[in-house]
Amino acid sequence: MFDRWATDTLAAGPARYFRTITKDLMWDNKLYNDAMSVGGRKADISEITVPILHAVAEHDHIVPYDAAKPLIQKIGSTDKEEVILKGGHVQPGRRRQRHQAAVAETRFMVRREVDMSPSDIRSYPLHV
Repeated sequence: MFDRWATDTLAAGPARYFRTITKDLMWDNKLYNDAMSVGGRKADISEITVPILHAVAEHDHIVPYDAAKPLIQKIGSTDKEEVILKGGHVQPGRRRQRHQAAVAETRFMVRREVDMSPSDIRSYPLHV
């Protein structure tokens, strides 16, 4: 699956891809400003209507809470829940943060009666 993603996503080369994504998302703020397109289709986050768990790290220096909060507010879903994880940007990979994220995600799914098979749960990302 990664090979397919890498081939589709990085076809123009990793450096060019990184420059484009950095320019579009960080400098031009295209996703927030409703100007982003993916695969030739407009990416309109106000059309997202599924339940959303907004997980952010308390001391994230890459995506600070003040930068993430406005984006989640633009998502169209009326069912949004936020969890603030202890630690920084890469620390959710540590045992305590992984556990905290897994508990928050499980509670989120149980409250919404999300039906997931054991294989889905194993492949479900530990942080969003």
